[in-house]
Amino acid sequence: MAGLTLCREDLVFKSASYSLLNIILLGLLLNCLYLLVLTYDENKVKMCILEYLLHHLSFTLVFGPIVLKTYRIYRIFGYIRIHEKHMNVPIYTYIVIMGLIYFLGLEKEINVFMLNIFKSLGAIIEIVITVYYIFITKFYTMYINHINEKGNKSRSSVIII
Repeated sequence: MAGLTLCREDLVFKSASYSLLNIILLGLLLNCLYLLVLTYDENKVKMCILEYLLHHLSFTLVFGPIVLKTYRIYRIFGYIRIHEKHMNVPIYTYIVIMGLIYFLGLEKEINVFMLNIFKSLGAIIEIVITVYYIFITKFYTMYINHINEKGNKSRSSVIII
């Protein structure tokens, strides 16, 4: 969040909607907290409720702004340009991981510990992929733009992800 605050005046972050990026980052932090709750070994009703709330709240805070930004682009331009936002991979990854975890949960012979390990690995994969496609690519684009502004012609041929 500090990096976003320091770089919020940059054109890349202004066009990406600074406030929505903060909401996505908050959702990713809640997803990390969800991982910590999964490691807690006590099976009480309060822990189950907290696990459920953190999982669904983090999902809503990460993917809600993405859907909102996509809808805004659709309304402005009349069509969706997903290929520019690179959000297909995080969304499809989430769908596949949640599908696998759902089907593992249906298996009667799997113990709770193994199911929690798969949930934790799924959440870690979601976090890494979402951070890469939303934040790292934007910082990389900002870096390339900064190099191009300085007039360094030897690096200007780098392909922007």
